[in-house]
Amino acid sequence: HQFKGVKSIKRKFAILLSAMLLTQAICGCGGAAPSATSSASASTGSIASKSSEKAVIVTDEQEFTHENGITRLAKEIYGDLNVEFFVLSEDTQERETQISSLRVEIMAGGGPDGYLLSSPTSNMTFNGEGHPATLFPDVQRTMQAGAFLPLDDYIKESEYLRSEDHFAPVFDTGKTDEGQVVLPITYYASVFLLDKAQLADPDFTPKTWDELVNCEDTAVLKVVRNNLYTWCGAGIPRIADYATEKTILTEENLTAQFENLLAMPASESFDEETALIQSGSYAQTDEGMAYYAQNKDTVNALAIPNTEGGVTAFITSYAAINRNSPKADEVFRFFELLFSDEAQIDTETVNDARGTLLMLGNQNSFLTHKNAYLQPELLESVQSRVNAVRFYSVMDYTIYDTATTLTWEENPDCAAAAHSVIEALQTRLSE
Repeated sequence: HQFKGVKSIKRKFAILLSAMLLTQAICGCGGAAPSATSSASASTGSIASKSSEKAVIVTDEQEFTHENGITRLAKEIYGDLNVEFFVLSEDTQERETQISSLRVEIMAGGGPDGYLLSSPTSNMTFNGEGHPATLFPDVQRTMQAGAFLPLDDYIKESEYLRSEDHFAPVFDTGKTDEGQVVLPITYYASVFLLDKAQLADPDFTPKTWDELVNCEDTAVLKVVRNNLYTWCGAGIPRIADYATEKTILTEENLTAQFENLLAMPASESFDEETALIQSGSYAQTDEGMAYYAQNKDTVNALAIPNTEGGVTAFITSYAAINRNSPKADEVFRFFELLFSDEAQIDTETVNDARGTLLMLGNQNSFLTHKNAYLQPELLESVQSRVNAVRFYSVMDYTIYDTATTLTWEENPDCAAAAHSVIEALQTRLSE
């Protein structure tokens, strides 16, 4: 197939994709997702109730409750959309019920045909209250368990998905010994755009975690402390070896990170913080990318380093196919469009490459495609330092919640808190 005849919808599709591809939409209003009647129909009922003729993809993106730019593009290219979507509810109790039912079906050798999901980023909540249930709490562990279909043969024959066009360290994190089993779509790295004029060292670029936490510039430390949810875990390159089910993160390391956090000064006012941070606080916004490109001589893009001297990237959204699906061909046929040049690159707009970035909860993420951005200087500077990549997991919930609690306590016990986190990690790995 060729992309002839779709230029008229390209710009509209790019904008829609940036707004909704895998937007977690869990910080907004609650309530069950409605059903739709189009060929891109979605439901919150049982998978068994879905059409037996079409492949079913489970997603947490509410835009798939109705026809959207992605489904229209698929129809334009293929002539039909031979998949339908099961959209997880935003209602807490209903979502938990749905996920429980899905797990039963999957464990019985059935379940949906594909998954288009967001990783559980550390600060995800429904209406600001409680972390949402997630189908795969730890994607890397699920990968090792063999739940996903190896996709190497599909990728070799794909017209639209070329793995060499994507940022290898991130894309390769979707591999096991069986090959590529998960397709990372977006990833996150904690980067702040800071006003050089307000920094003690305008070009301060910490190469290690210790260099960051021991710096004497209180302005930098206040930014890090007050934006805990954006960097929490960034100093941790690896939590566990999922192939051997052994922990890598140690109590000693985590205790030190908690102590470093508490030693940082906090901003006394919101105005004090926003005076230093530029363009919506974070580099991974379309405004942030454009702002850096236009003001890079006066802006310091400070990436939070990890304890191994590089930057940790977190995969925030992904696609995978159920290993037991009889309709894998149809699912991959849809998924490969998400990675095409047409979907990820929009050369018709300046500073807005296909909408530039996807929002996931309160996090902003980069696309994996190497050429997704018309002004890639900032992205390239981050990518050059990435030395560790992992999926966000529910353990990030635990780390973030524990760190947040410590900042509230009058007499925090960092060692006890770290022990509790590692104990929870070891329990999860042994389950």
